[in-house]
Amino acid sequence: MGLWKKSGIRFEPQNSPRGIARLAIDGAPIEEICDEVNRTLEPAMHRKVDRFCVWLLPTVDGKQNHDDRASGMRTWSDGAKEDIFEWELSSQRPTVPQTILDGGPSLQQELVAAHPGLELGPTAGMKSLLWVPVRYAGELQALLLAATKNSLPRFPVEEMERVAAELALVLGARAESRYRKPRR
Repeated sequence: MGLWKKSGIRFEPQNSPRGIARLAIDGAPIEEICDEVNRTLEPAMHRKVDRFCVWLLPTVDGKQNHDDRASGMRTWSDGAKEDIFEWELSSQRPTVPQTILDGGPSLQQELVAAHPGLELGPTAGMKSLLWVPVRYAGELQALLLAATKNSLPRFPVEEMERVAAELALVLGARAESRYRKPRR
C-alpha cells in the first residue's frame, strides 16, 4: 500500500535549541546557557544582526565569595562565537544607555561615528544597536546587545525580549537558590 513513507527530514538534536530553562534545570554552567540564548535567537537574527552579545553583570552580593555567573560578555559575530570578553573594569566596555540603567525598556540606538566608548569591542564598525535589559525583581541582571552594520536595522525585538524574560527567570532562580541554605 505504501501510504506512509519516511520523509527525508532528519532530526539533528545537537543543532536544535534545548531551551534556556531546561538547561538551567539540568544544572548547565552559565556559558552553556549563554550559548543556548544565542542558539535560540539565531533564526530570528539571521541576516538582521551582525553581532550579538550576552552581557552578564556582576552580582551585588558582597557576602558571596564566588559567583558561578562570572561577569563578562559572550559575543557572536555572524553566528560564530568570538572570544569571551571581560569588560567589567575595562575601558573597552560599551556604555550602557542611562535609560536602561534607570529601569527603562529595550532601546534602539543609532551610533554616531565619534560616540565615546563604542569604537572598540563589540560595537566597533556597527551603525545600530539594540539593548534589551534582563531584569529579575526589578534588578538588572544582564543585557542582550544586538548590533548591525545596517543603517536601517530590522532587529527581532519581540524574540529578544521573550528570551530576555526566560534568561531573567534563570538568573533570578540561581541567585535565589544561593541565598537559601538548607536547614539542618
